[in-house]
Amino acid sequence: MQQAIDQTVGYFKTRQGSKFVEQYAEAGALQGGSISIAEGAMRIGIPLLAAATAGAFLAGSLSSVASTQAQQTQRPSVYVVNFIKTNAAKYQEYLQLERETWKPVHQERIRVGQMRSWALYGVQYPFGTSLEYDFVTIDTYAALADAERDISAVFAKVHPSSPLSDIGSRTEAARSIVRGEVWSRIDSAP
Repeated sequence: MQQAIDQTVGYFKTRQGSKFVEQYAEAGALQGGSISIAEGAMRIGIPLLAAATAGAFLAGSLSSVASTQAQQTQRPSVYVVNFIKTNAAKYQEYLQLERETWKPVHQERIRVGQMRSWALYGVQYPFGTSLEYDFVTIDTYAALADAERDISAVFAKVHPSSPLSDIGSRTEAARSIVRGEVWSRIDSAP
């Protein structure tokens, strides 16, 4: 089946190196299922274009489904939220303990699959001396059993020369947990 295209002009994006460049092109007649484009002698076969488009759509759909399924299996189910008030005299020591001592422990727990993530947040607003807490940590886990797991072996692996009891005492002196909340996901939508 032959169709004719008189003279069509337009802009086409083509890849040159690491960037896309718009090119002005003029299309000639449609013959034998392909469009010949004068600028750059680009030939696209209609059946090939249709197959490539369908293939790209299917690949995108399948990767989207796979990504959604992976996210659903990777989504945390349990969140442990700690509301923390620092000892004003030990504010910097608290931050140093979190960053240099506890963060590496949490990273190892994540690496071995005992924890999904850990984050430390500082309160920005409101502010003042009557604040109930000034930091929040959020620990995420796949299950409550992971949240209740003993961390002493991981701590000893990460900090072999620092006894957990000593670091625990220093941490308690630098801050107080005002309250802790454990949240379990009941339902969700991707």
